[in-house]
Formats: sequence, structure tokens, C-alpha cells
Amino acid sequence: MSREDPQLRIRLPVEVKEKIEISAKANKRSMNAEIVQRLDTSFLKDIHEDDVISAYEAKIIANNARHE
Repeated sequence: MSREDPQLRIRLPVEVKEKIEISAKANKRSMNAEIVQRLDTSFLKDIHEDDVISAYEAKIIANNARHE
């Protein structure tokens, strides 16, 4: 992330802030990096199974791309 990335100010309960601080420290990340990681991970559950390819399919696609 860079300083040019958009900024967002939010309000959150003290307890949540404390949880983020603890988690960030445990994961050796800044609070910002911890929040971004957790938000990004939360979107993974929104991915529909039909939108994901198998490892086998990925290997075929990669192999085909190498031979183009």
C-alpha cells in the first residue's frame, strides 16, 4: 500500500480496536495492514463455487499458456 491509496476514516468500538491491535501485533503487521487483510479475506466467502477453477484446470491453462 502506498500513501496514494484512498483513505477511509471509520468509527469502531473500543473493544474492536483493541482486538485489531492485539491481532496486528501477533501477526507482526500494522493495524492498517491487519484491517486490510481481514477485509480482503472476508470477501473470499462471497466467491461462488462456479467462479473458481480446480488446481487441475489451472495447470492445464498454465501449460497451454506456456506453449502459445
